[in-house]
Amino acid sequence: MSIFSGLFGKKENPVVFKFSSPENEACFTCKHVLEENKPILYVSHDEEDGGWQFLCGAENHEEEDARIVSLLEIVKIDPRVNALYEMPEGVCAERKSKDGEWKAFKN
Repeated sequence: MSIFSGLFGKKENPVVFKFSSPENEACFTCKHVLEENKPILYVSHDEEDGGWQFLCGAENHEEEDARIVSLLEIVKIDPRVNALYEMPEGVCAERKSKDGEWKAFKN
């Protein structure tokens, strides 16, 4: 332990970021993930524009539920989404719980 650690606080562990997309790439999430701390249970890599969506898995989302954040912010919220870094466009993945295994399927 450094003599400076008490002065400057504990250093955060760096986030591992595996995606080839830039860290600041905008992606969609929902207010449930961002504001209510619901787990990310559904991910879509859109075929039309290559965009990413990281959602809570609720059946219905309204337009006002949408939030835009960086891809890095999503990885900070849930580092286990890194398992999907090679998921091609036009594919979705879902899991039953935050610790569950991702199951990919064609959109």
